[in-house]
Amino acid sequence: METNRSPCRHCLSPNRPPSRSSQESELSDHRDYRTLLGARILPAANYSTFDYYMTPGWQIYDDLMIRHAVQLVNANSSILPNTTIKIKHFNFYDPKYAPDYYATDSLGYAGLVALNLTQNPDNSDIIAVIGGWDPKTLQVESKIYAQYDIPYCGIIPSDAFLDDKNNYKTLFRTIWSQTGFEFHLLAFLRKINVTRIGIVAYGDNPFVEAIQNALTANGLDVATFIFVPRLEDVSSAISILEKKDIRYVYMNLGSEYFAGYFYFSASARGLVGPGYIWMGMDFPYFPEQYTTFPNRSLDVEAMGFIYMAGSSWFTWVIPQHPSLLG
Repeated sequence: METNRSPCRHCLSPNRPPSRSSQESELSDHRDYRTLLGARILPAANYSTFDYYMTPGWQIYDDLMIRHAVQLVNANSSILPNTTIKIKHFNFYDPKYAPDYYATDSLGYAGLVALNLTQNPDNSDIIAVIGGWDPKTLQVESKIYAQYDIPYCGIIPSDAFLDDKNNYKTLFRTIWSQTGFEFHLLAFLRKINVTRIGIVAYGDNPFVEAIQNALTANGLDVATFIFVPRLEDVSSAISILEKKDIRYVYMNLGSEYFAGYFYFSASARGLVGPGYIWMGMDFPYFPEQYTTFPNRSLDVEAMGFIYMAGSSWFTWVIPQHPSLLG
């Protein structure tokens, strides 16, 4: 994987001899390339290199699964007759910011990588791309790949806007779409007899709008709908929750880091505990605990959070407030 604590793109190409110019490029290229998990690592440009110690473990498993899938295809001649698939790896995060990949979108850089894959003659053997860890970069790249009719498989993003086949005609995903989630949430809230709730979101987007519309249309009181675009806005948003006296809060803040900062900040002001129920798809996690929230047990505080995750949305509920589900 050509990464520095950052996700990569896996590009599939038929096994055919490289062009003379490609061979010369490989021989003269001063950059490091190596073999990992049986796949050739060919950097498309001077991108960051794979770090064995800092790369997230889930990324390794993704890479293993992709490699295994390619092996299955190559072993079955009826799938792609007379064709052997190879894997090329490309990093789509700007290496200047790759170590901070949780907070980096690298939209422009990802777009340049996609253009390189589609327009560089050395990559003319690429027939498909698999990757897609971030919805924003996926949005940029998939539109570029669509222009060249290159199938693009997104692994993680489930955002509903990616369902639009007019804009993302060659994109497909190995994960459920968020479309319809609002009705699952509605059923869950009815099950635990919730009639009043607050929503906290990082910005105006169709997903949280659909949640608000579904809840209000079915008789639930959305007492407040707060947009929190930056960490600097967290304190004022918590003040609104205090004034509204809301017991149930649904968060959609786009990342564990942001959710963690908001949730633990609310906890410091007494809004987490037996009198409150927090829920969302981003589990609160904050790595800078000891500098930002010293002398506190964040693991204990996080036990009051209902984490809605998994392919059926509610297969993992933490803490488990036993009384909630009857």
